[in-house]
Amino acid sequence: MSMVYALVAGTVAVYAVIAKYVLNGVGTAK
Repeated sequence: MSMVYALVAGTVAVYAVIAKYVLNGVGTAK
């Protein structure tokens, strides 16, 4: 189960970073 939790945590972290960059890009574009 620990592997599953680690995989989920890693995926969430990646999506959080991508969302942060996207929001920053939109903010600077406008």
